Amino acid sequence: TPTSTITAPSDKSSYKAGETIIFEGTGTDKEDGNLTGSSLKWTSDKDGEIGTGGVFSTNSLSVNTHIITLTAKDSQGVTDSKYISITVVGNNASPVATIL
Repeated sequence: TPTSTITAPSDKSSYKAGETIIFEGTGTDKEDGNLTGSSLKWTSDKDGEIGTGGVFSTNSLSVNTHIITLTAKDSQGVTDSKYISITVVGNNASPVATIL
């Protein structure tokens, strides 16, 4: 069975719309060793597949809270997935008003 690990971004981190987010993760398997390329697939529950491989970046995630999944798949088709949550906020988000 492969093992996947997300090393960046941090769980529950927040980004502004259009900001570049760097995703880093690993996948290892006892028989296959380090998994690379399309053996590591990144998805968002809001935007679908967003990248592949151990490191990639994107600045096009939609404004929303996303569950990001890294799925490692070995040569036998066995998978392991890890999850984090990140939030992308709009650039023109209004500050919270305080009633005095």
